[in-house]
Amino acid sequence: MRPTSSVLPYAAAPVDLGQAARELEVDSVLDGTFYRVGDVIRVSVQLVSGARATQWAGRYDLRSEDVLGLEDEVAQRVVEGLRVRVSAAEQASLAAPATHSAEAYDLYLQARYHDTEYSVRSARSSLQQGQRLLERAIVLDRDFAHAHALLGLLRMMEAAIFIENAAALLHRAEESAHEALRIAPRLPDAWMALGAAYTQGGRNEDAIRALRRALEIAPNSEFALDVIGYAYHYAGLLDEAEEAIRRCRMLNPTSRRLRWMHGRFLLYLDRGPEAITAMDFAWTANHAKALAHLGKFLYYAGRLDEADRAFERALEPWQPGDDPAVPLLAAYLYAARGERHRIHPSVLALEPSVIFDGDQAYWAGGVRALLGDRDAALALLHRAVDLGNHNYPWFSRDRNYDRLRGDAEYEAILAEVRRHWERYRHLFRA
Repeated sequence: MRPTSSVLPYAAAPVDLGQAARELEVDSVLDGTFYRVGDVIRVSVQLVSGARATQWAGRYDLRSEDVLGLEDEVAQRVVEGLRVRVSAAEQASLAAPATHSAEAYDLYLQARYHDTEYSVRSARSSLQQGQRLLERAIVLDRDFAHAHALLGLLRMMEAAIFIENAAALLHRAEESAHEALRIAPRLPDAWMALGAAYTQGGRNEDAIRALRRALEIAPNSEFALDVIGYAYHYAGLLDEAEEAIRRCRMLNPTSRRLRWMHGRFLLYLDRGPEAITAMDFAWTANHAKALAHLGKFLYYAGRLDEADRAFERALEPWQPGDDPAVPLLAAYLYAARGERHRIHPSVLALEPSVIFDGDQAYWAGGVRALLGDRDAALALLHRAVDLGNHNYPWFSRDRNYDRLRGDAEYEAILAEVRRHWERYRHLFRA
């Protein structure tokens, strides 16, 4: 089943269902409309094959308190229409309501929308609005495990990307995940939230175990594959990371974010041309972060003038407070060319103590190493390692750190990272 972020572009206008099925690479499309008249909602739903044959259709007149029951019935009818064989546990999951509060569930659905909105637009406001909605939902139903799990994920994502208040957000993200698991120990979303919080907190072993648990329960979860791919890359298990994200892209083929994540792992595996190909959409999409990652891949391929154009395009719409990865990645090229004046001041102002993302600390250290700022580079590299970035295969050959090769402190850090990496290989490659 395709994630909401893949389906969202079709919500803006009427669409040919056969064309949507082909573009999403699915066999069937669930289409529906609703009309509200006073307190009554009329819902029309149909399940259509890619060949435009109707497999099932239904129409319902509901009041607001009936909406939760409608979702359960539609899910059951879709399963019957697709002739899918489900296990007893899956059947029970379909029948079990996430909450008995229709109002709390509506707030949860709105938060899911903002989660999807963030995956498309990368705006911090989407994460914050989603959190506010979920906090209201939990006030209405303290035992709403799905709401606790999603709240943990949104808090984790904000802590991962944005520096302000990151430490407190990450702590609260882990608390939300544990609360979701207390209520529903077999909820895959709760294990995903906990694994994501552990990943961002630098607890790679715990993260991989939690995320493998999520995949045992929900083996085709796009988000679990996404996050475990990220955890694997921190552990330097790059083949596993690339495989997870490749599977993830099969489940969510339209996601921009997954394309640059896949590109990153391909780069780390010395498959740079494939990384560039994965980002071929960035020139026309006019998406700042996609362009920044394309610029990074072009930079490592030695195509510096093309990289410069990509970074300039990425920085045009960027404003302070937006995703800091954009000026940080552009700084690679400017530092390598000795053009310190082109580096955004926010990059040079980064101090290790304010960073709570292992990638950001590592990238900032690389910029400092390129500029010849040894002490700053080593301090940032130490911070990256403390935050769980133990990607030894990439560290050992990243040319941004070439000026530090042979430096005793740098080599000691690299030896520490290698020890972590060897432990992960022993634990998780069997």
